[in-house]
Amino acid sequence: MVMLTQFALQYKVIVPLAGTHVLLDGVLFPLFTVVTALVAGSGYIINDIFDYQADKLNKPEKCYIPEFITTKQAWIYFFILVLAGFIIAAYIAVTTQTIFYLGLYPLSVILLYLYSARFKSTILAGNILVSLFIACVTGVVFLAQSLYPGQDRTTAHILTELCALIMTLSFLLNLIREIVKDLEDIEGDSATGLKTIATGMPAQRIKIWLNALIICTLILVIVWLWHSAMASGFMVRVYFLIFITAPLILMIQKIKAARIKRDYGKISQLSKLIMLAGILSIFIITAQL
Repeated sequence: MVMLTQFALQYKVIVPLAGTHVLLDGVLFPLFTVVTALVAGSGYIINDIFDYQADKLNKPEKCYIPEFITTKQAWIYFFILVLAGFIIAAYIAVTTQTIFYLGLYPLSVILLYLYSARFKSTILAGNILVSLFIACVTGVVFLAQSLYPGQDRTTAHILTELCALIMTLSFLLNLIREIVKDLEDIEGDSATGLKTIATGMPAQRIKIWLNALIICTLILVIVWLWHSAMASGFMVRVYFLIFITAPLILMIQKIKAARIKRDYGKISQLSKLIMLAGILSIFIITAQL
C-alpha cells in the first residue's frame, strides 16, 4: 500500500505538475520504491523476530518463525535486505547529487529496529513511532522533489498542501489502526508480557482515545474540503464524504459495539479500506487540477 501511494504521488501529482523538472526521473523512481519495499520488508522481518512468541497466539496462521525458517536465518534475510537497500539508495543519492540525504536510510532502519526491540512494548510510543514512519515514507517522495532547483511557486504550493494533507491523514489513520490491532491482539500480548496500550489501559478508555482520533481526522477532512481550492470540485467533495467521512463515522459505531477479537479485526479491515480510499483520492484530486 505504501508503494502504491508513492507511485500515485509520483505519476499523478509530481510528474504532471513538474513536467521535465523531476528529480527522480526515469529508472530512479522505480529504484526508489524498491528501496522503500526493502526497508519495509526488513522491518517486517525484525518485527517478527522479536514478536514471534506473541504471534503464535495472535495470528498462528501467519507465524513463520521458527516453523519455516530459524531465527538465525531470519536475521540473515534482514541484513541482506538492509544491505541491498543501502546499495540502491547510495546509487540514487550519488546520481541525484543528494548524498547528504543518504543518512535517512540508516536512520529509518535503526528506528524500525528500535520499534521492534523496545518501543513496541511500551504504551503508545511504538504506535506513534510506526505511524510517523508510514507518514514519512509518503512524505519522502515530496522531499525528493523539493530538492529539485528552480521549482515554480505554484507547483511548490500544490505539492506542499498535498504533502501536508496526505502525511497527516496517513499518520492519523495508521495510529487508529495500530491501536485497534493492539486491542485485537490483547490475548497474545498479555500472555507473553508485552506492554501495549491494550494491556495497560481499560478498553473503554482506549475507545475514548480512538473516538477522539477519529473525530480529529473528520475535522481535518471537513476543514480541508471547506477551505482548499483543490477540494472545490464536486467529485472531490462527494468522494471524501462517501469514502472517507462516512466510513469514519461507521467506525465510531463499530468501536462502541466491539467486544471480542473478531470485532476489532473487522474494524482493522475497515481502517485499511479507508486508507486505500485515501490513496485513491489522489487520482480524484489531481483530475480536478
